Amino acid sequence: MNTAGNYAPTGVLYDNMVVSQADTPADPTASDLFISEMGEGPSGTDSWGKYLEIANFTGADVSLDGYILGKIVNGGAPYESYGSFTSGATIANGDVWVVGRCNSINNGNCDESGSQPESLSSQIDQIDEFISHNGDDAYGLLKGTSDSYEVIDVFGPSEEYSDPGSYHEACGTERTYNSSWVKKADKEGTNSWSTSAGTSTEDCHWTIVAQSSDALDYS
Repeated sequence: MNTAGNYAPTGVLYDNMVVSQADTPADPTASDLFISEMGEGPSGTDSWGKYLEIANFTGADVSLDGYILGKIVNGGAPYESYGSFTSGATIANGDVWVVGRCNSINNGNCDESGSQPESLSSQIDQIDEFISHNGDDAYGLLKGTSDSYEVIDVFGPSEEYSDPGSYHEACGTERTYNSSWVKKADKEGTNSWSTSAGTSTEDCHWTIVAQSSDALDYS
């Protein structure tokens, strides 16, 4: 409004503006289950942290009956041994299934008096001695049976490899031992370890959580 003395009061009204609410985008979905965490925590008092976590963000509940785990120990050809999930187990959409190895088991449950922190043992859905690994081992999440399968996701090489020593290198100079590896929120499964491991902390598919006997994080 212009109210200067030598001008008549004037105003401009804009009536051609449109304000609209954009449609809320749907939550992104993964094409299949994937390995969302791998733990290779240091052994010792209150630090037994060996586990594998499988996530479901497909948009629907998924039965684990059609999946198995493959493992390579200290190098070799895939896969040397196979592990199964609890019969009839289902992962709800948006949930995870944690397979872990307890250092001490009591009545089928992780014994809190053993060398494993409650922050991890309370989250284990399936206790299985198949989950026994060091930093130089490798896992594959497989769809099918041990006789016929598709590799859905991997942690560690999915092809024959020589024992690298104590660990695989990934995300540049990171080492796959004494740590937990958490899949980044914008990544899902891949059958290529070189893609998953990347060449730096920026392009690899993982966030690394260092673990030590006096500083454990299983959140």
